[in-house]
Amino acid sequence: MLTPRRQARLAAEIGRLGGEGRPVELAADVAALELLGFAPTITEVAQATKTPVADAARIYLAIGEHLHICDLATKAAGLATPDYYDRLAVAQALNELAAAQVAFTRDAIRSGKACDAEAWLAAQGDRFGRVRTMLKEIAGEGPLTVARLLVAAGQLSDLSDAKLVAP
Repeated sequence: MLTPRRQARLAAEIGRLGGEGRPVELAADVAALELLGFAPTITEVAQATKTPVADAARIYLAIGEHLHICDLATKAAGLATPDYYDRLAVAQALNELAAAQVAFTRDAIRSGKACDAEAWLAAQGDRFGRVRTMLKEIAGEGPLTVARLLVAAGQLSDLSDAKLVAP
C-alpha cells in the first residue's frame, strides 16, 4: 500500500532507530507509528465509499504523496511558532490539508480511477495542476513559513470545496 517514496522513508527511519542500538523489531514498530495514525481516517473513507480498507489506504497515501501533504505536515511540525495564534493557524492549516486529502480520496474512489492516483489527479484539470505545482514548490527545499502553509492549505481547501459543489 505504501508509495515507493514512503517505503524508502520508513526504511530510513527504521535504519536510523535501529542504528541507535534498538532492536530492529522495536525500531520498525516505532517507525510505523506515524502510518498507524492514518488508520482511523482510512477506515472511515473505506466505510463511506464501501471500499476495501487496503484500497482506500493505497489511494489515500498516493494522493497525499502526490500533493505533498506529508512533506508539508512534517515541515509544519518543525515550525517555530512562539505566538499562540501562529500555533492555531498551523493547526488549522494541517486540519485543512487532512480534510482535503480525505475529500480527494473519496472522489478518486467514487470516480472509479482509484487504482491509479496519477490518472485521477491528471483528470482534475489545469487549476488542480497549478495547485499541485505550487504545493511541490512550497513543500520543497525552502523554509516553510506559517504564511506559505496557510496558502497551501487554502488552495487545497478551495479545490476541495469547488469539487464538493460542482455538478
